[in-house]
Amino acid sequence: MNLESLSNELLLDLFEYISVIHLLRAFRGLNARFDALLFTHFEIYGHLDFQSVSKHDFDIVCQQHLPSIIDRIISLRLSDDDDTPQQIDIFISYGFTLRQFLQLQTLSLYYLCSYETTMKIIEELHHLPYLTHVNFINNHFLCDETDSENMINTIWSLPKLTHCHLNINFHQNERLFPRLNTISSSLEYLSIEKFNFDLSKLDHLFQHTPHIRYFHVRLFDHSFDQQLSCSMPLVIILKLIIQTTLYQLVNLLQNLPNLCHLKVETLGIDLDGQQWEQIIINHLPKLKIFQLKMHIKLEDDDDDDDDKQLKIDKLIASFQSPFWLDEHQWFVRCHCVEECCLNSIVLYTLPYAFGYFDPIVKISSKSTCPHENDYWSYNRVHSLIYRTPIARESALSKFSFPNVHRLCLSLPSNDHFWSVVTTLDQLISLDLALHDDDDDDDNSNNHVRSQLQVVLDRAPRLYSLASRSWSDSQMCIVDNRSLSVRRLDLQGYDEDWLEERWFDDEYCAKLSCSSLGIQCEVLLIRVEHRTTIIDLVNRMTNLRALNIKCRDDTFNESNNRSSSTEDEFVKWLKERLPSAWIIARHLI
Repeated sequence: MNLESLSNELLLDLFEYISVIHLLRAFRGLNARFDALLFTHFEIYGHLDFQSVSKHDFDIVCQQHLPSIIDRIISLRLSDDDDTPQQIDIFISYGFTLRQFLQLQTLSLYYLCSYETTMKIIEELHHLPYLTHVNFINNHFLCDETDSENMINTIWSLPKLTHCHLNINFHQNERLFPRLNTISSSLEYLSIEKFNFDLSKLDHLFQHTPHIRYFHVRLFDHSFDQQLSCSMPLVIILKLIIQTTLYQLVNLLQNLPNLCHLKVETLGIDLDGQQWEQIIINHLPKLKIFQLKMHIKLEDDDDDDDDKQLKIDKLIASFQSPFWLDEHQWFVRCHCVEECCLNSIVLYTLPYAFGYFDPIVKISSKSTCPHENDYWSYNRVHSLIYRTPIARESALSKFSFPNVHRLCLSLPSNDHFWSVVTTLDQLISLDLALHDDDDDDDNSNNHVRSQLQVVLDRAPRLYSLASRSWSDSQMCIVDNRSLSVRRLDLQGYDEDWLEERWFDDEYCAKLSCSSLGIQCEVLLIRVEHRTTIIDLVNRMTNLRALNIKCRDDTFNESNNRSSSTEDEFVKWLKERLPSAWIIARHLI
């Protein structure tokens, strides 16, 4: 049986499981039937995702395929991250403008750092009659207050925009959300990360975004003289990170009378179950879903484990009223955290609803669950930190994290690890901290390398491997193997996180000849000498993106940002590397 013998319906079903990039390269121009099927597919599933796409594939799609399907694309994702540097500028250089994407409904821009480029894109959005979703993820702009206000108000003026995710840093006012002078007539779903709001700024935002139904925000406010002036009856879902007073929290929630779903993480607010019960009864009569995580700081004199356990017992008891156990069946778990200067209690509702977890459990956990074995599988945790020196003392035997996508792991590990992380089938990114476990450097190195190899063998989807810190005896990870890893980040530090690691010619030569180096497509590294860069490019034949820092690069960002003088280091690289390589200095 061949593909052409399959029905159109079955082929369209198969197309749903293949990225647009691969569909175009495999079937575009094959024959009239497949071209027609592709056009039908794009009308329904026209999602063009260029994130992590090689420049080679990006160029082919932009030059050969995009002009003929541009008016059928409904979703576009572009990224300037380390995997695809300069992608958005290259996209613009091909002559494309967003107004050509006549059917575009969703635009996602990742890791943009140019305010000017971003504004060119945003100003095009008014020409897209079907645009409803805009996402700005991990974007960093160096601009003044006027420019940041211009950007945000232009977004707020989009007439059909209903969903907006803003994860942006304006570096001169990193935590201050720009002042609005435009009232959005359409925004209903708004997620604002990186910015800290007080009640006054939140009130201003509500007045200019009156149709919000879903809201994700950070509220950091310790004043007692501010309050919301307007009620927001349309808000039904609120995700909140909050470091404020009880007064401010109550003032916010009492203005959301129709809230159905509250997901809240508190920092430094000492509330017990009775206080939460009264807040919900008095101000949130329609609440159906309550997801809570509280970080409660302990006083300096609370050093005794018995005292901490008594505090946990008292806190747990406050969540055992009929309101919690019978009426809503909202159960909580609580444990103590100890790390460096951090001495606190963490309490959260079950099942655990947050995407990250750092299991530093000093004292045995305690919960209000009727059955002790309930809710030990943390299925929603995608980012996990597992630090062996802490875990050796932890009560982790019952915890299970089956869906980890990103893992921060210290090695050598202990016997608890594989009972806690039962599978690595979903793991995409692994960040390592490598330590010595005995006085014999060779044995320590072999032990760590052996444990790392076991992890790599059990992670079939692992794409990115990063070494964040390591001792002198653990300098080398190039002896390990992985069939799936294509991205290496070696811009790490020494074991104490004090000194940056710089690699010499000998190590780089070994890296480029290793299994991981040969298959590496994206490399982040610091080198001692600039000539090493040329050697890496020539030897690592699969390399498509290189983020490099060189010790003999004399560039000074503060002195050269506004200078018209040509960048000496960039010029040196351009003279020695193939012209097909795009070379640019990354400025934040």
